[in-house]
Amino acid sequence: MKLTPIQIGVLIISGLIAFSMAQSYPPEFFDNFGVIVFAFLGGLGIYMLNTKKEVSDNVAFILLWIAEMGLIVDFSIVLN
Repeated sequence: MKLTPIQIGVLIISGLIAFSMAQSYPPEFFDNFGVIVFAFLGGLGIYMLNTKKEVSDNVAFILLWIAEMGLIVDFSIVLN
């Protein structure tokens, strides 16, 4: 999958937003996001298992975005 310039821009901007949020809110605030992320990934896994179609690039991009946000936030929390 090759990222488009728009997707790269979204990743950079959302990374900056996630970093600033990690600096502004207590770690407990992000526990709520963990529940949402795991629910999303669980639903996505069920969807992928129940369909015979290949997964689109948009789904791969969403997973990449979620992973980026999680890494940035968790890494910032660990450093503080």
